[in-house]
This record gives sequence, C-alpha cells and structure tokens, in this order.
Amino acid sequence: MSDRVLSWLFVSVLLLVLNVFPFWVFSLFVFSVGILLRICQVQKTIGFFHPFCDGGGGGERVLWCLVEGLLQENTAGGAGAGRRGRADKIVIYSKSCKPDFDILSDVKQRFGIDILNAIASSSPNPARLTSEEECRGFCSTQTRLEFKRLSLTFLANPDSWPVLTILCQSVGAGILSLECLLRFAPEVFCDTTGYPCSYPVARLFGGCEVACYTHYPTVSTDMLETVRSGASSFNNSEVIARSSFLTRGKLLYYRMLGFLYQCCGSCAGTAVANSKWTQAHIQRIWKKEVPVVYPPTDIRAFRAESRSIEEEDYRRKPWIVSVAQFRPEKNHRLQLKAFERLVEKHGNELPPDTRLILCGSTRGEKDELLVNDLKMLQLQMPLQVKRRIEFKLNLSLPDLIAQLHESKVAVHTMVNEHFGISLVEFLAAGCVVVAHDSGGPKLDILRTAASSTSPSRSPGVDRGRLGASAASVSSQPGQQREEFQGGGAGGPGYLATTEEEFADCMWDAVMLGGERYRRMKDKIAQRVAQFPDNRRFAASCIEALRLR
Repeated sequence: MSDRVLSWLFVSVLLLVLNVFPFWVFSLFVFSVGILLRICQVQKTIGFFHPFCDGGGGGERVLWCLVEGLLQENTAGGAGAGRRGRADKIVIYSKSCKPDFDILSDVKQRFGIDILNAIASSSPNPARLTSEEECRGFCSTQTRLEFKRLSLTFLANPDSWPVLTILCQSVGAGILSLECLLRFAPEVFCDTTGYPCSYPVARLFGGCEVACYTHYPTVSTDMLETVRSGASSFNNSEVIARSSFLTRGKLLYYRMLGFLYQCCGSCAGTAVANSKWTQAHIQRIWKKEVPVVYPPTDIRAFRAESRSIEEEDYRRKPWIVSVAQFRPEKNHRLQLKAFERLVEKHGNELPPDTRLILCGSTRGEKDELLVNDLKMLQLQMPLQVKRRIEFKLNLSLPDLIAQLHESKVAVHTMVNEHFGISLVEFLAAGCVVVAHDSGGPKLDILRTAASSTSPSRSPGVDRGRLGASAASVSSQPGQQREEFQGGGAGGPGYLATTEEEFADCMWDAVMLGGERYRRMKDKIAQRVAQFPDNRRFAASCIEALRLR
C-alpha cells in the first residue's frame, strides 16, 4: 500500500476517533501519558526528532555533531568534565530499519564522527574501541544512545500529499511527534529537521523543553512575494500565476500557514538558525531573537594543497563546475543559458579547454527526467557551446573533490539558498565562486559590507551594479580591471542575478590571473577560516540551544 493511501487512511481514522471522543479528552489523555512517562524517568534525557537520521546530508551532519558533542561533554578534559549534564541518555527518533551499528558505521564513514568511541570514552570505565567486533559488541550493550523506530513517518513525507502539501505535511509531522512522545518522552525535545508542528505537541502534550535548529523557514515572505508578483517558479505553477483568483487563494493559504508557523514557533524555548537569511525570516515571523550558528563543514576533506599563484593558475583548468542535486529549484537551466551567453560573447577569447561541468546526484525518476530535459536543452545549443558542456552524475566523494581541485570556477544558481554549504566546500577546494545574489550566499558566504545588512534581494534592486562592472571588464579582455573584485565590493567571489550577469562573472572568474587572482585566493582563505568544523559547531550550537 502506498504512503499516499496510508496517509489518507490514517487521517480518516484519526478524524473518526476525534468525532467519537471530544478533542479535550484526547488531548488530556496524551498529556497524561507523556507526564507519567516523564515521571518514571530517573535520567536526564534529550530526544532528537530526526526521522531521516541516516540520510547522509548536511542536516544529518548537524544532528550527529550535536550528539557527539553532548556525549563528549562528560569525558575527561571535555567541556563538561567532572559533571553529568543533560546527556545522560540521548534518544534518536528515526524511521530507519537499519541496525543501530550499521547507522553509526555509516555516520563514521560519511562524516568522520565516531559515536561509539564517544560513548565508550565517556563511560565510567573509559575505553578505546579499535576493531569492528569490539564496536559491534559495545553497540549492543551501551545504553547512552538509543534509537526509537517510528512507523508513521509517511505522514511527514511531502510525496504523500499531492495538494496542500505544506499544511498536510506539517500536521502529519505533528501527529508523528505524538508517536515519538508515546514511545519515549524526553526532558528536552530537539528538532533538527524542521517540523515546527512538533513543537506545540512536545511542549503541551509531552511537557518537554523544546529546542530547534532551523535550516530554512517553512513559510517565508519570499514565498508570498513570488505568488503576489504573479511569477511562475518551481513552487508556483503557471496555472496559478495566470489566474488572479487562484493567486488570491494561494496568498490566503500562505498567510494561514504563516500564522500557524508563528504559533508553533512560540512553543520553541530556544531556537538557532543556520544563516542570516533564515534568521531574518524566522525573527520576522516568530517575533523572537534567534541566534545564528553556521552549519559544520568538513573543510579538511575539501581543502586543496597550498601552491603558488603561478602553479595554481597552471594546475587548474578553465573549468566551471556546478555541484548540486538535480532538482528544479537548483536552477541548472540558468547555468546552461549563462554559459551559452558566455561562449557567444567570448568564444574566441576563452581558453580552448573551457568547460561547464554539471555534477550532481539523482534520487529518482523526477531527477532523471530533469537531467534529460537539461541534456535536450544542451543539444539545441550551437555546436561550439554544447561540445563544452559535460554531465557527471552521482560521483563518489573522492572523485567530486578531485573535480573541484582541478577546476578554477564553481557556479551556484539557486535563488534564496538558505545557506549553501556546497559554496563553503567550493571555497575550501580553492575555487572562485559565482553564486546567485540572494539568501545565504549573499548574506553569509560571499557577503560584503554592502550585502550584509539586508535579508533578501528583490529582483530589479541594484541589478545593474554587478552587471555593469562585469561588462566593463568583459569589454576589455586583455586588461585586468582593478575595480572589479567580485561581489561588487571586494568579496571572495561573485554575485549575480540574471543570465547576462552570470555570463559576465564567469568570464571574469575564468580570466583571473596574476595579482588579482592572488588577492581573490587570499580572500577565499580568510572566509573559509570563519566557518566551523564539526567540533567548533557542536560547542557553539549546544551553548546556543542550552542543551548543557
């Protein structure tokens, strides 16, 4: 039976129960069960609401960094040496059917985070696990970390809800959090995925303290602005964009979601945002102060070896690389069109081996169809353009890092990317970055003095600033213009909005050399040093979320 059928069946049964029993009776029952479960506990506990804890993405790195940091708080010489904090027991609410040992082994392999040794070193008799047999045996006997398997995760899956997706998914996540509390009611309920409807459930029904690390707002003012402007996008179909009646209906729907989001946010005792863009939207909706803690990045794995500028310019090929999952919001089409424009304007002046290389993963049929559409667009381009474009799908991490170390430029075109951890990886790998002038890339990663004060950039505002500068450079290909330094104000990369601007920025980035290239590389190194690794992130985020 499909998740969609299960979703509607479950909701039908729930509505039937609520019709038989008054809602206040149902609420009182759930609240009483949660409180009784809490009273029976002796240890202080933290529950992490992260159903897809084995996903292997940036959100999962956040989760496991926090878990490792809390476990190490009680080790000798650690931040919490000599005392027992709130990490006596950590519970992970998960949908994964994998054995515990397999999940933790994957975490170690993917992120370099050794959870089992963190537990072993914080035990009354500290030990170091060296063999797989030791790790497997210890995993089956330790009690500091426990997984609670969930059976209703399909309710929080957006694919289960073809219409009113955000609303149904949010309510489904709230119901899923009820299952979490019935399986185990912790002292602190920490959401690291982004399911705000779980906050009132955990606080009111479970009596838990609620903390959350927010990767992106469920509802933002940008969503409202997109619908209001009548622009079509990946989340605003042309049918709605062309109809004033449907547009008004969707605006009403988003405003209702915004009110619901505000109510849910008020139930979070402590909240942390992953970027200034996310922070601005969260604070605007939740009406509360939310600090920023940048997500962890495995900078060491991506860092390129130190070389002189002459050797760097010689070793790196004039390749423009894109690394992003093949999803509509990543806007690969803009990359192709901008590169076509670049070759049309400067084909005779570009280095002969200039390439656009699109690297990314495909998760299913929809992603593969998008790749096919992009390849069809490539085939429709002039020969001198399409022969310079390559697709590299589902590269291994070592191959991806090697690709970045060979490439001179990296491009990222998603509008209002909430942070953009891939951009930090680009910088760590030594690439010159060209990114969309919005969201996290603008405010956090490639920020300049001019860009660090506003939460978003509306289309048409200051659009000519960067494009004009780039155009002035591109009109004189033999001359390195000192005043154009990337980002329009001396940032460690380039910010662009339109197809024309991206083409001009790509041109200038590919042609960087000499002193200008050295200064750009210095700025890149300085900016990379500002982002946290796993340990620095854990210490800062645990403090901000008051998990100690």
